[in-house]
Amino acid sequence: MPVWYIASIGLLAAEMIVNRHEAGLKLLGASTALWAIAILMSIFLLVPINNRLARAEAQAFTETERHKHGKWDTLHRVRVALITAAMICLLAGIQS
Repeated sequence: MPVWYIASIGLLAAEMIVNRHEAGLKLLGASTALWAIAILMSIFLLVPINNRLARAEAQAFTETERHKHGKWDTLHRVRVALITAAMICLLAGIQS
């Protein structure tokens, strides 16, 4: 996954450089920022929770683990919304 994160940010930054005088530069910047937030969120929030849940035993899945799982689900939905918004900004920025 880290390879794709680095590649996607690199491509978004390259698109911003190529289109720096275009009308859609702000949208491309917003797309890059949203994607960066989604990446940081994945690395610093979702991965640690996922690692803790993976270490927990299935038979000993306590209320704490259930709460962590719910938190992970909520954060994942936020991340998907950020990625969706980033894609919409990217497409709108390229079209303008």
